[in-house]
Amino acid sequence: MKKISLEEYKEYLIENYVHECDNTKEQIEKRRRLLEKTFNEEYLENVLEKTYEFVDKILEMSSDNYKGYIEIPLEYEPKIIYINLDLTGGWKSDTLFLDSDGNFYSECLLKKIFGPYFYIDPCKTEFIEEMIEEEDIDILSEIPTYSLYIQCKGEIIDEVREKLTNDKKIKEKVRHTN
Repeated sequence: MKKISLEEYKEYLIENYVHECDNTKEQIEKRRRLLEKTFNEEYLENVLEKTYEFVDKILEMSSDNYKGYIEIPLEYEPKIIYINLDLTGGWKSDTLFLDSDGNFYSECLLKKIFGPYFYIDPCKTEFIEEMIEEEDIDILSEIPTYSLYIQCKGEIIDEVREKLTNDKKIKEKVRHTN
């Protein structure tokens, strides 16, 4: 699996469109300026780095008894950030999920790696009941819990794992021959 560079990611964001009217030179140049103005390179590099770290985490978590989904508990509700480059109809160039640890995960990169049927739901909420005792009064409250719910076919995860393993072997060979 070849990791994409910052420049390739930026080009993807700029070139990505749904409606043909967004495919003019003027619209592409407008998105290029808006991307440079709104998102600095350090921010986008962080998105790339954290997304690839997340891929490793998904592969690690799915290695034992994978049932088609992974649920990752979070401390608080994840934030959703849209990379909005003013596409017609309100389409977004990418959707980023920000977890409890401040890590960004790019939905478009995850789908590029795991395929179009990769699914991530950042707001699966459940409630746990907590009993609070205060001077002669018991208060029962429901506290929300949050998680990232990730779903992908096991065969696809195995393919990605195999590609990564093969890439690492090739890099090892190259390093040892030099």
